[in-house]
Amino acid sequence: MGNRIIGKGVLLGGVALLALSVQTAKADDQGQISEIIVTANKHAEKLHDVAQEVSAITGADLAQRGETDFRDFAAEVPGFQIEENSPVFEREILRGQNSGGAGATVATVIDDMPLSFSGSDSDAALTSTNLDTYDLQRIEVLKGPQGTLYGATAEGGVVKYVTNPPNLTEYHAGIEASGYNVAHGDDSGSVKGFANIPLVDGMAALRVTGIEEGIAGYIDNPLLNEKDANGGSKTAGRASLLLVPTEDLSIRLTASQQFTHTGDLNEVETVGAGNFPASAAPANQLSLANGYVNNANYQQTQDSRIGFYYADIDYDLGWSTLTSVTSYGTVKASFVDDQSNLNAAPGLSYADYLGGALGTTLGLRQTQLEEMSKESQEVRLSSAPGSQLFGNELDWIVGGFATREDVNFSQNFDFTAPASPVTLTSLGIGAGGTIQTSRYEEWAGFGQVDYFILPTLDVAAGLRVSASQTRLNADFNGGVLISPSAPIGPIISDEHSNTWSVAPRWHLSDDTLLYGRIATGYRPGGPNLAIPDQPASYPKNYGSDSTYNYEVGAKTYLFDKAVDIDVALYDIQWSHIQIETVVDTSTGPYTVTGNAGSATSRGVEWSLGWNPLSGLRFSDAGAYTDAHLSADAPGLGGNDGDFLPYVPRWSNNVNADYDWQAFDDFSGFAGVGWTYSGTRYTDFSPAGTTTESHVKLPAYNQFNLQLGLKNKTYTVELFGRNLGDEKGISYYQNMGGYNQTGLMTLIQPRTVGLRLAATY
Repeated sequence: MGNRIIGKGVLLGGVALLALSVQTAKADDQGQISEIIVTANKHAEKLHDVAQEVSAITGADLAQRGETDFRDFAAEVPGFQIEENSPVFEREILRGQNSGGAGATVATVIDDMPLSFSGSDSDAALTSTNLDTYDLQRIEVLKGPQGTLYGATAEGGVVKYVTNPPNLTEYHAGIEASGYNVAHGDDSGSVKGFANIPLVDGMAALRVTGIEEGIAGYIDNPLLNEKDANGGSKTAGRASLLLVPTEDLSIRLTASQQFTHTGDLNEVETVGAGNFPASAAPANQLSLANGYVNNANYQQTQDSRIGFYYADIDYDLGWSTLTSVTSYGTVKASFVDDQSNLNAAPGLSYADYLGGALGTTLGLRQTQLEEMSKESQEVRLSSAPGSQLFGNELDWIVGGFATREDVNFSQNFDFTAPASPVTLTSLGIGAGGTIQTSRYEEWAGFGQVDYFILPTLDVAAGLRVSASQTRLNADFNGGVLISPSAPIGPIISDEHSNTWSVAPRWHLSDDTLLYGRIATGYRPGGPNLAIPDQPASYPKNYGSDSTYNYEVGAKTYLFDKAVDIDVALYDIQWSHIQIETVVDTSTGPYTVTGNAGSATSRGVEWSLGWNPLSGLRFSDAGAYTDAHLSADAPGLGGNDGDFLPYVPRWSNNVNADYDWQAFDDFSGFAGVGWTYSGTRYTDFSPAGTTTESHVKLPAYNQFNLQLGLKNKTYTVELFGRNLGDEKGISYYQNMGGYNQTGLMTLIQPRTVGLRLAATY
């Protein structure tokens, strides 16, 4: 076993050591790496100087590689995975923190505003803020707990979208159009554009962005005679107004909306193990049953809406900068799901079981809606450049934060005759449903001080003190699957949390940095719904879980910045993990959240690079992640040593890019990329359920290609993604498909297309 691990490390890391590249670095005309400025610590600094592992991908690289959302760019970020359950329900995983629970462990920030679920009382972990990447300045991904500056839900890390601000002095605009084909499916395309308009020279400017994109389908539904049923569309718009009435004051107002719709899931039928107990699953359960097909009784529509509005005000006081960020955001996700084939027992679906008792054929349909509205206010003071204490440099930040998050969550089930859309509730066989509302409120004070003991040695220390309250209400609509009850609530849960971080940093030279970091993070707890006749073991509340992150790293430039090396080793201890489990009562099974077990995630992440000559760049970004339970968790269905779900032990991304002078003022460019994702395991499932727990999924490779011409105004690009048409699995369940098959989500099949762009 040890030799195999070492051998795989050589295979994946060998290119890294030879290529020595960083995916976030960009070569200048002399073949050197130019600096990227990031705001991970809420002030501008060079990526190379940040005392923690941060990945930054520029907007230019996102565009050239055709990476339009986080399912694309995740491969460029060491330790970042996406578990895709459906087009609108996807889980972000950083450094292995995934137990399959309802609460998110990765926070989303847009510029300076938070826009992700903080509470854990719904499907928060799966309702992600997946923004289109067009007209972004960059994306920053912060790995490990970020509780000090970013608060709740950032215990695994932060994904930060940085939009392009308006330019006060120059008019410029851009437009691009693309067309592409997906293997086994349909053609589609997109039109995207932006315009930057100075309104008052040097004092006011407006930037507007628009996106209209088709989503090509490639999965058929023969039962409804629909081809490419999972096709759809995405529409987005953003407007940002920048006002600088005086030299010391700037005001930025931004509004954005994004709508996504698909006609069906991205799941296909696999052989599965629906007819078997988990211990007797067939060896070929992961094989496609009928090609790119998902037979469903209903059109399984998927819809997402993301909106955000914020005012960012900065005022230079001389001795410090006062910043106020006032924001309001909404995230809404809804879907229709055919659950006719979910099993009550191996080989026996709910629809067959109940339909047999009634002497008719039934379908079971689920409709779900989850909607969050979030109001936030942050006020902070940041030290002026050059501040000193006792003759040494001192940087500091202090602030307060408050947020209110309202969530509406509904699940409704009904039995229908598949040949007719009329529900059969009138016959007394309604399935039932739940309408749940909650309010999460949080108040926090935070601060961070960075003191330079020597000009080359400094220590940053931060603390955040927070209090939160969750109020939960629910109504149950009675039926066969869900028992009726009187309205419940409000059930109230209160918590207090302290998070902190310490990060020493030593510049051995201008080009070499060594750092260490200890940081903590947490995910808020909350109340469980009280239910009729609940057993003594039923948890009234569940507490917050927390992480301790120990990290050491090194960043260096070599050979006059032709080579860049960024390596980090980390150890994360995750305790009191929030888990979802099923409690049996006299009125039926209920899913509740509790705390059980602990986990450890240890690993190494690297971003390495080499620019051997002008125009040629190699890049390698990868991770080794050992994320596993460190104690038995019977309620989760896991044992000490079990790997955490959907986390590959090895992952790697290699890119080779070459630019050259073609003719006149046009240059040519070509790029090839290889992504490797190692073996992973599915979610845990408690003993006695019909869902097979912890199924091992095979590794997969993906190859991408770009080829084109460009000058300062025009770009023509041919692109291909997943050129080998690899069937990489991003989600799997052993049952739920038609005729006792299973269901799995695959990475998008081979996609080839053409992109035309112009910038003026």
